[in-house]
Amino acid sequence: MDDETSTLIKEILQMQKESRVQMKETDALIKELGAQSKETDAQIKELGAQIKELGAQIKELSAQSKKTDAKIKETSAQIKKTDAQMKRTDAQIKELSAQSKKTDAQIKETSAQIKKTDAQMKRTDAQIKELSARSKETDAQTKENSARSKETDAQTKENSARTKENSTLLKELDAQIEENSVRIKATSAQMKETDEQIKRTDEQLKKTDECLERIGVQLGGLGNNLGNTTEELFFRYFEDKPELGGMKFDKVIRNIWEGAKEHEYDILLINGDSVALVEVKHKAHPDRVKRIVQYKTERFRNYFAVFKDYKLYIGLASMSTNAKLIEAAKEAGIFLLTQKGDVLEVVNSAVKVF
Repeated sequence: MDDETSTLIKEILQMQKESRVQMKETDALIKELGAQSKETDAQIKELGAQIKELGAQIKELSAQSKKTDAKIKETSAQIKKTDAQMKRTDAQIKELSAQSKKTDAQIKETSAQIKKTDAQMKRTDAQIKELSARSKETDAQTKENSARSKETDAQTKENSARTKENSTLLKELDAQIEENSVRIKATSAQMKETDEQIKRTDEQLKKTDECLERIGVQLGGLGNNLGNTTEELFFRYFEDKPELGGMKFDKVIRNIWEGAKEHEYDILLINGDSVALVEVKHKAHPDRVKRIVQYKTERFRNYFAVFKDYKLYIGLASMSTNAKLIEAAKEAGIFLLTQKGDVLEVVNSAVKVF
């Protein structure tokens, strides 16, 4: 074997060694790729599970929203029923007031009649006394002068006529007194009936107050549920896509409190140089815009000194909007957000830095 052949054999053996090394490295790489493929499959399965869970949560939120709508309709029906009961109660009170006025008038009329009867009885007593005095005088004149018998007889007849007249007056007075007594009894019975009706009305008003109190408690709980559901919806939007007005944020935080829960901020969006404070309401009122700008902005700057050099943006998220609310947001220079289908819509993006 010559030197050239020996050299060639050595090169071939060296190449075989290098090939074996490369094959081992390739096998190791294939194993590593297989492990990575399994890990990727596991991550895909985990993402699939998370997507299913998110879908279930969205269905649950939809079901809760339907229940909430049903509760609102039920509460509205109860309020209408209570309004009808209150209107009937008002009508009963007005009717009782009219009856009371009528009774007062009857009492006044009866009192006047009693006074009139008393005056007539006093006049009758005076007439009786006068007749008695005249009768005594007549008897004296009869004994004193029998010659005046004819005159005395005439006078006696006149006295008899007056006595009959007085007797008639007394009978009329008795009848009038009896009539007044009947009227007074009837008035007393009517007043008693009025008192009972007022008691029944008071009981009905008490029941109405209790019903209104229960409705107030239900409305309070319903308001809390609507607020929590609305806040959860907007938070999930930002958590899934932390963007606002073309700005991207690194962190989304929910329900930040000052100190021992003195004041709450619903949602905060934070990046390297900016922070966005988002107030969430189920149905925001235009007056809320002014309060957020004047009150919450100053409190946030004073309490959270860590953000003193950050640009501060303000946003208001509401499930529904109107022209006045949009105009108020534009004048104040804050974001106005709402739900449109399955996405978050920025109704006003003409904002300023606070």
